[in-house]
Amino acid sequence: MALTFDDGPRARTTTAMLDVLRGRHVRATFFAVGQQVARYPSLARRERAEGHRVENHSYRHENLSRLSTAAVQSTLRRTTAAGLAAGLSRMRLYRPPYGATSPRIRSAAATLGLREVLWTVDPQDWRTGRSAASIRDRVLTHLAPNAVILLHDGVANSSATVAALPGIIDGARARGYCLGTLSDSGGIQRPAPKVSLAGATVTEGAFGTVRSAKVALQLSARTSHTVSVRLRTASGTARSGSDFRAVDRRVSVPAGWRGVTVTIPVVGDNRDEPTEMFSASISAPRYASLGTSRATVVVLDDDPPSAVGMNDATFTEPATGTKVVTIPLRLSRPSGRATSVRVKTWPMTARAADFTGVDAVYSFAAGSTLRYVRVTVKSDTVAEPPETFRVSISRPAHLTIPRPLVTMTIRNSP
Repeated sequence: MALTFDDGPRARTTTAMLDVLRGRHVRATFFAVGQQVARYPSLARRERAEGHRVENHSYRHENLSRLSTAAVQSTLRRTTAAGLAAGLSRMRLYRPPYGATSPRIRSAAATLGLREVLWTVDPQDWRTGRSAASIRDRVLTHLAPNAVILLHDGVANSSATVAALPGIIDGARARGYCLGTLSDSGGIQRPAPKVSLAGATVTEGAFGTVRSAKVALQLSARTSHTVSVRLRTASGTARSGSDFRAVDRRVSVPAGWRGVTVTIPVVGDNRDEPTEMFSASISAPRYASLGTSRATVVVLDDDPPSAVGMNDATFTEPATGTKVVTIPLRLSRPSGRATSVRVKTWPMTARAADFTGVDAVYSFAAGSTLRYVRVTVKSDTVAEPPETFRVSISRPAHLTIPRPLVTMTIRNSP
């Protein structure tokens, strides 16, 4: 069904009607009188800016059947010009005042590119004294599919129409009607709501588990059509296959609904890693236009940092010269972050004459678990008991250190 309003715009009543329509997300068609458009151009612009059609209702509300063909064209032409001067788009429809029409009038209007639109339901809201309840009930009683409702925003009784309008809209919707505007052809154009995508945040689970990121498809208004879009995911710092399962399919919002939730599987792991993200986007809408078409899904990590450490070890000093010994520095499991620690040797009974110390930062690339600390052990000719030095692990970046100090022993060569 379509709501149409004649004889405006008028400052008080048209403003009040626009407020009701905006509050209930309804688009309508205003058949405007040209001299009223010229008087209230900003109000006509508001009508258009809020998604309503503003069309031709003659310049002074003349009875077109009493005018010559030239005069008919003149009054319609002047109204279109007033609309253009107010910043509106060119008018494509006209409604003859009082419904007074004929083939001659329709032909005269057609030469100006205007198509005639009448109505199917007239609650006679223009009658002085007709109550809001009577106007509402007359409309709802005579509703039928594809009804074009005649109302007025520019007559003395229009305040009653303002009061009736919420009940008309709510009552029609309760009966399953969808409210649209008129098309260029004069038929009813079903409303095409905007469809938008809202992102989500999810905490990943343990290794082998799958959790759901729930993104939301939201319509700006209900519609009598099933709306659908193509939804696709794309990798970001979270990668398709390893961190989430890709989605590429059409998603539908059933007629009468305001939105649906779409589940995207998120795959758990056991690696400590930073917060990751991937994107979802919608395209190719049917019976809707695109609003916010791209959204971000945030994946929060729930794994503790990896542990780093080394074991006590014993080395044999070389018979002559020096030798390099390698001490494994290991992570308990791969990390998804770039990690590092400081490793430093500390003399004890083994002194500088026995080994060359180390003081360096060792980094692990994401996914790696092993580095080697290389210490140079020196030979001597002195018979002596085993000597020791210590290795400390400190300053962890995204790691834990269960054992920050270990002991290395240098055994005398045979």
